[in-house]
Amino acid sequence: MGKCYVPPSKHDVEKYHQKYDKWLHGCRDTISNFHILSRPSHLFPEFRYVVTNEGSRPGKDVLVEIETRGKFRIMPQSEDSDEPHIFTKLLGSHELSKPPRAPKGKWVSLFEMYGSSLGGYLPPIPNYTNPDVQYVPRDPNKFYWKPEKPEEPTATFSFECEQMRHGSNPEEFRGSIFCGMSDDVSGAIELRIHAENLTKAIKVILPVRLSIVRVSAYDSAKQAVEACCGGVKTTITGGQI
Repeated sequence: MGKCYVPPSKHDVEKYHQKYDKWLHGCRDTISNFHILSRPSHLFPEFRYVVTNEGSRPGKDVLVEIETRGKFRIMPQSEDSDEPHIFTKLLGSHELSKPPRAPKGKWVSLFEMYGSSLGGYLPPIPNYTNPDVQYVPRDPNKFYWKPEKPEEPTATFSFECEQMRHGSNPEEFRGSIFCGMSDDVSGAIELRIHAENLTKAIKVILPVRLSIVRVSAYDSAKQAVEACCGGVKTTITGGQI
């Protein structure tokens, strides 16, 4: 059976242009913020609190609050060691993605072009899902977010535990510090622990002092652009690629 050439549709071409414009805009944003994106762990220092119940009885209805004192924000770290740095997820990767592929035409048989008119229709396969949702009860000795894990830098976040065992393994509460890039920062991070059977809340203050040191990211940004362009030598001038 003969074949004929079918060029890319107008819809595919328009969709490609939209993807290309979006890709180009993303590249410019990445280059403009390369000094931040390429070194998130240096720009956003980490902090850690280790909490242990050394009393003679379990802590009941324990509430742990971590709050900032100063002009900066904090973000909790994930317990998953394989998960990307939190600010890499928030700001994006410093690696430039490849451009979208342009649509191409194709050679098709006459049957492919007119098969539907010859009765070649196949009904869609139904998508069956299990409507039952199993409820998993909370572990009374585990800490949970209250009310939920923040998705962006915040001034405070909290955890709650129904019963914190005495003599059990220490609990770690870790996070990263997020601040502006213009001025040095000073302040503190305060940890507060409340419990129903704790007469007075426990407070631990961690001083924070950050100095901003500016370094050039031009060479690294230039290498990223050349890698994206397949090794072609490039020049970055005035924020433009």
